[in-house]
Amino acid sequence: MKILRKIVLVVLCLSMIFANVVTVKAATNLALGKTAFASSHYDESGNYKPDKVTDGNLNNIWSMGSITLLGARGGVAQYVAVDLGEAYMLDSIVAQTRRGLDDLNARSGWYAQVANDEYFSDAVTIRAGYTTVEYQGAYTFFCDFDKAYRYVRI
Repeated sequence: MKILRKIVLVVLCLSMIFANVVTVKAATNLALGKTAFASSHYDESGNYKPDKVTDGNLNNIWSMGSITLLGARGGVAQYVAVDLGEAYMLDSIVAQTRRGLDDLNARSGWYAQVANDEYFSDAVTIRAGYTTVEYQGAYTFFCDFDKAYRYVRI
């Protein structure tokens, strides 16, 4: 009888640990339509706000700038982040470059971070190094995590 109780306890503990992890089998844009936030954006017109990175339109952009939003959130220079809504085991993070205007400075020095709180206090950093992403190209950050994450920022 004692052995049965231990087995049941282990199964319950494992199900509690994995209950909040979502597994997606195919390549899926988990950020599509999700809430985005940033350290700043370019202007008040709405053309460059953070929600542009999750609308699915590669011609829309977020642009860092003079309108400071929650600049203390996470304490890094300029970033845009996405709340995936729940924790996912990530294989990769793909960041697209700006379309229609070639800005070499905006295409280099990228890095990504993942976390489970919006302030990135438990952030794990994935560095791209000083790679320059080609004009109208994309950079893929490959993830090798043994943990699921909810927030992603570039």
